[in-house]
Amino acid sequence: MSSPAGFAAYQAVLSSGDKSNEPKDAGDTAKGNTKGEDGSHAFNSKFEDVKEIWQDGEILAVTRSQNQYKRSQQSKKRFGEYSLLLRRVLDLNDRQKPKLQLELQSDTLRREFRRLAKGLMSISLNHDPIVIYEPYRELYYYRAQVQKAAAEATDEETRQEIQLLVDFEAQYMSHTIATVTSLRDNGTIEFEWLWSLFAPGCDVVLQNTTAMAAVVEWPAVLKSYQVQVQDGVPMWVVAVTHTGFNGHKFGQVQSSFTFPSFSGTVDIAQLPVYPLAYCKHKSQLTEAAAARGQKYEAYCVNSSKTSKPPIGTTMRYEGPFWTMRDEDEYSRRGCRLYDSPSDTINGRLVIDAEGFLSQFPIFRDTLIPEASTGDQDNSDDEPFNPMSFFRPRRLFRSDTAGSSNLLSPQLQSKPLSPDQLLTCPPFVPAFSFSSRRWGLVLIDKLEDVEWNPGVYEKLQIGNRIKTTLRGIVKGHCEHLTDFDDFIQDKGRGLVFLLHGPPGCGKTMTAESIAESLRKPLYNVNGGELGTSAGSIQRGLERAFGLVSRWDAIFLLDEADAFLARRGDSVEKNAPISVFLRLLEYQAGIMFLTTNRLGDIDPAFHSRIHISIPYSDLTDSQRASIWRDLAREKCACTLSDAEAELLGTLPVDGRTIKNVLRLATLFAKTRGDEADMTMSDIVEVLPLAVGDSTVAKLSAGQAKGELSEKDALSSAMGQFIGNSWPTNQLEG
Repeated sequence: MSSPAGFAAYQAVLSSGDKSNEPKDAGDTAKGNTKGEDGSHAFNSKFEDVKEIWQDGEILAVTRSQNQYKRSQQSKKRFGEYSLLLRRVLDLNDRQKPKLQLELQSDTLRREFRRLAKGLMSISLNHDPIVIYEPYRELYYYRAQVQKAAAEATDEETRQEIQLLVDFEAQYMSHTIATVTSLRDNGTIEFEWLWSLFAPGCDVVLQNTTAMAAVVEWPAVLKSYQVQVQDGVPMWVVAVTHTGFNGHKFGQVQSSFTFPSFSGTVDIAQLPVYPLAYCKHKSQLTEAAAARGQKYEAYCVNSSKTSKPPIGTTMRYEGPFWTMRDEDEYSRRGCRLYDSPSDTINGRLVIDAEGFLSQFPIFRDTLIPEASTGDQDNSDDEPFNPMSFFRPRRLFRSDTAGSSNLLSPQLQSKPLSPDQLLTCPPFVPAFSFSSRRWGLVLIDKLEDVEWNPGVYEKLQIGNRIKTTLRGIVKGHCEHLTDFDDFIQDKGRGLVFLLHGPPGCGKTMTAESIAESLRKPLYNVNGGELGTSAGSIQRGLERAFGLVSRWDAIFLLDEADAFLARRGDSVEKNAPISVFLRLLEYQAGIMFLTTNRLGDIDPAFHSRIHISIPYSDLTDSQRASIWRDLAREKCACTLSDAEAELLGTLPVDGRTIKNVLRLATLFAKTRGDEADMTMSDIVEVLPLAVGDSTVAKLSAGQAKGELSEKDALSSAMGQFIGNSWPTNQLEG
């Protein structure tokens, strides 16, 4: 086989005898040699530098100084007598510079390096030989341990073998060490030398600087670092271990994260992952992470209880919310640390890790067995092809951040150690009642719920009804299993039907009951469950399961479509039939609201335990609502005269709430700290009353009552001394 002209010139240099660029033989001063136990392998405690020529996947020649070995000889010998070998691999097919690889060949050298680099995963420590590729990252990571082992070795043979690595570092890695040291001393790094930051087992910080104003920081332990090619672009990938929870127990989890390469010099502490040693607020970070870990542990434990409900923790949250981009897709996209938050939410939620994992098993991490040390299987001594390393692996987008390992789990029942608490994730799975979606929330943004049990007393319904209603609900909560149907798990729920005109307190009744019992309220609008029987059944079964799990109050608002009288259409009857059947098997407290009592199918009458009618608010009830909402929501104390005057306006409770909100916003035009006053209410009232009020007053006009404009003008005129002209309401 003929060689290219360029190679002929290259080979001529090798054969010229010019050794100015040849390495010093680090083993020239070594004495003695090493034999394997069976005497078949002899090692001379020496170092050799050889060049290996490849073409079309086969070795053409191997050169050392001026000597050349034929292919048949090389395949048998491969310089096997040398303890340490630097092999320069030249592939004639790619016309690139030789690839350098350091081979640890002697039994002693391999054994000692395996001991010093325990847990190293980037290369196989059980290959024969152990191969370390340029720029010799693995040797760089453990250079301090290697130097210490050489200095402390009591056996001369072992010392000589380890000294080969020390000498190699001094001669071949001095430029690398000097360059990296210069960069790192200034707190900077270049992409070419990024690998130097990530020694296996070092503590690192994962940080997301885009989720919110404050940086989200997460301590972890580095497992490995590597560069891969994704769609033709170099990407750097770090694998870390951290504390995780699989729904039943805690343990160590391995996760990987992928980032694009960069150009120029960057600050180490600005990297998305960087060593904890470079954190300028290390003590504050670790202290905060440990405290956060204790909360993470408590939240997870509370979601996996085997006792009776409630399971999970009800909290208040205002902050970023990560949700899956597509809940039907078997992917974590959208819920990974470096994904942008899907939304910002403000309201109550339930933290329930096991509930989340049961519905979305793709997030159920597999724990690393406690006995695992990261050592590799000793049966890994397969034939080694030095060219295989240089074939780039193509990485697709589906391989990126968020993947976890697939090792078998192992039980861990003891409390988390301080180190485990430190690496707990910064977020937990939760169900948001405001968005009615599962997602991830930041632990540091969670707050205890401030329950307001007194709100029930402000409910504008009869005192006798309030007392009876609360007593029935409380009795059901305390004696759920005392009464059951003849059929197991049937008829254990408590169903209330609240019917009446809009804005008269139906929804607030359910809210205040939940508040007085300190239970979460799961509020679903009838239209959210879909129209098909299948979607309605899935939605209700999921909702009933969560309500039972969390011991929540379930409110199905605007349930008219599910309660409607059945007709001749099978398609229209199907959702109603599904709802009828599921209603009997739900075991919680359920409130249904409707504006059309006369349209309810007769089959529901026996399934509804209590039906409470609501009517339009009276003047005194409206006055109480004006007074209570203004004081609690707007920090405004209305006088009795003002409240009574406002109570004469023919508006419902929801409209009163809207008016007060608009008045509060209008008050801010005088300054951010300005409080709302009665004059602000007067200013916004003409714009705040809507079609609902007009409709009510139309009915009043038929009875000879005042028109809306006249009623409003008259009422306001009484308050402000007739200074509000009627024509202000026109147009």
